[in-house]
Amino acid sequence: MTEANRKLKVVIFTASYGGGHNAVSSALVDAFKTYHPDEAEVEVIDYMKKFAAGRDSVLRALYVKSTLYCPWTYSVFFYLSDKLFANRIGRKFGLIGGKGAQEFIETQKPDIIISVYPTPGQVLPDLDLKHRPLLATLVTDFGAHAQWINPKTDLFLVTSQNVKDFLMTTRNIKDENVKVTGIPIRLVYSRQLDVAALRKKFNLKYDFSLLMMANGQTWNDIKSICTKLLELPIHIIALCGKDEELINKVKELGKGTDKIITFGMAKDIDELMRAGDVLISKAGGITVSEALACSLPIIMYRPYPGQEFYNRDYLLEHKAGFLANKPQDVYEQVKSICQNKNLLNEVKENSKRLSHADAAQQVSNILIEEHRKRFQLK
Repeated sequence: MTEANRKLKVVIFTASYGGGHNAVSSALVDAFKTYHPDEAEVEVIDYMKKFAAGRDSVLRALYVKSTLYCPWTYSVFFYLSDKLFANRIGRKFGLIGGKGAQEFIETQKPDIIISVYPTPGQVLPDLDLKHRPLLATLVTDFGAHAQWINPKTDLFLVTSQNVKDFLMTTRNIKDENVKVTGIPIRLVYSRQLDVAALRKKFNLKYDFSLLMMANGQTWNDIKSICTKLLELPIHIIALCGKDEELINKVKELGKGTDKIITFGMAKDIDELMRAGDVLISKAGGITVSEALACSLPIIMYRPYPGQEFYNRDYLLEHKAGFLANKPQDVYEQVKSICQNKNLLNEVKENSKRLSHADAAQQVSNILIEEHRKRFQLK
């Protein structure tokens, strides 16, 4: 194979802090394999594990514990670090794994590197590289913490026009270096499906069905929310993930009624999202993007301080979601939506307008085209 027609080597740098970055990586791999099988080969690397293993284990433990047990501690760190990384001197504190990354790039010579986690996006553009790949940073929330932003980055792929405007006006990034793509999600979300057939498939007899990401909530909240919602003529579809104890508790809560439907690791979550009317969830970037792709309004229940506040504010600004901070709020929101079909339809339309269901395909297209343009490959 000649240099002109060889496959491009694409490397995706991710990290295992929450599931979102790895989910984005997986969606991008599928997109390249589906839409550009003869043009690119893709490798996914956990940047922190590979180039900063010692720090990674400590930082992941701190991240999990702070978000789970003391979210406001994480919030303080998030906003203080945003101020720190916003200036050139402060960015030097985040230069993690640069030596190993530079050695990897010089030996492996990737053509395109996509950072779907902030640290490599901050580090790589400042490396003194002999081999210079196209460096792209893909922001995975509806706001941009300063750690994502190194002005030397070749290309930013962002979630919304709001984020693009912020990068251009506040960080002085040029228009041509920012593309609005949305967050890459699984390709199944771009399918067209028959909602009536899906409701029949899942045996949804009531006019209104509510999905709950139960594995992201405490049991006390789940119990309080479900107990109150059972007063309404609706289905509650509880998605419990791998938590067998939670699955059994929710099933016990639903004994004697057909209103609660319990799922563990459901493979067809995209179908459940299309069949449902409203989703109760945290406000993670992937969940928000998947819901928007399904025109599914979200009741954001106690979103975590930090990046989820970006997502919360974006949905509220565009009237594509609701906010609830206690179980009674959820009940009042659902009751109001059930009684006001016009409100539900309006929010569904707003969600549809914000959707980027084909984001993974668009990102793969843009990156290959940008590489051709910048490196003059025909």
